[in-house]
Amino acid sequence: MFAGGGITERNLERILSETGAREFHASARSALTSSMTFRKEGVPMGAALTPPEFSVKVTDSKKVEKFTEIAKGVWFWSGAGNKNK
Repeated sequence: MFAGGGITERNLERILSETGAREFHASARSALTSSMTFRKEGVPMGAALTPPEFSVKVTDSKKVEKFTEIAKGVWFWSGAGNKNK
């Protein structure tokens, strides 16, 4: 089992420290402006409770780097990264 769901840069350290998890899942997404060229304001493409229609969520490499940095720090200080323990 591994931690996942709602993990952010703000809560990852606490989650890993308190649970002892050695793996986690995070989408690490950020919104970018869509490359869609035709945009008809006021004519929605879906339900009313949808994300902005003119943006797309993609994996953010900076967030992945930050998650990795946080996890390595927690695992280093906890000894979880040391296979000899």
